[in-house]
Amino acid sequence: MFIPVNEELFNWGQTPGTLFVFRPVDEVILEFEKKKGIKIIEIKTNKFAGEKLRAELLVLLRDEAGLTYKEIIEYPIFKSLKYESLGHLYQKAKDRIAESYE
Repeated sequence: MFIPVNEELFNWGQTPGTLFVFRPVDEVILEFEKKKGIKIIEIKTNKFAGEKLRAELLVLLRDEAGLTYKEIIEYPIFKSLKYESLGHLYQKAKDRIAESYE
């Protein structure tokens, strides 16, 4: 038995007829490293600037590479964080990025 489903409920964030394809993780990380001029393994997360860079990387990995928090927490730069805190950190970083564009 199949239940009829309104597709608009599932595609509310997309323009009809378009498909969003995520970029490869390695590509996203390399672009981040070039743009910031630092390798992710060299980021000092015990400093404010390092925390800010880590948060920006979190947003990129989530939005552009399509990684889940479970996948993101496996990267060494995120190992010191609790899984449960990633959502809050992501939202704060996303808000900070949005403010910088205004």
